[in-house]
Amino acid sequence: YMTLYKPIVLKEGGKPIGMYFVGQSREHEIAARDSMIIKNIAAAAILLLISIAITFYIVSKIIKPVPILAKSVEAMSSGDMSHDVLINSSDELGKLAEQFNRMRKMLSDLIGQVVDSSNTLASSAGQLSDNAENSSTSIEQISRLVSDMSQNATSQVAFADQTKDTIDEMSKHIMKTSDEAEQIAVLTQNTVDATKNGRNAINQAVVQ
Repeated sequence: YMTLYKPIVLKEGGKPIGMYFVGQSREHEIAARDSMIIKNIAAAAILLLISIAITFYIVSKIIKPVPILAKSVEAMSSGDMSHDVLINSSDELGKLAEQFNRMRKMLSDLIGQVVDSSNTLASSAGQLSDNAENSSTSIEQISRLVSDMSQNATSQVAFADQTKDTIDEMSKHIMKTSDEAEQIAVLTQNTVDATKNGRNAINQAVVQ
């Protein structure tokens, strides 16, 4: 038996006059203990099952959007930025999906600007190439004109030299004549000087 004793004491004197006795058979105590253990085990099992179900629900709710997000990231890494991540949730994954969509839009706009700038640059490069070809053609034409002018200037210089020689001979004969011949000589000398100045100008034009 499982027993419990407690004395019965009077208030006046404080001396015990008897005692309480409570007893229970150990078999009943063991049966009650076993029943309590079984109930506790059953309750723990039920709580464990409930916890597993709740955990599975929460984990599945958390993990389910992850493949969607991973698929969108993979598509974006392959160059496809036309799809948003559709996760209707207010938790961290929902916020992550919202930030991902913003990032995708920003990258898409940035790539569009880069493409437009590249097209503009290609167009400008084509125009520069055309202008360079036109400039090259103009330079070739100018070079030909300068070459022709140089040849003409050389011919004029040679003609001027011949003219000077002729005038020098004429001047020798004219010096023997009258005053009018002297005036003609003076005029001839002025002509020679002008011819020299013209030749120098032509030489400078050739150098330029």
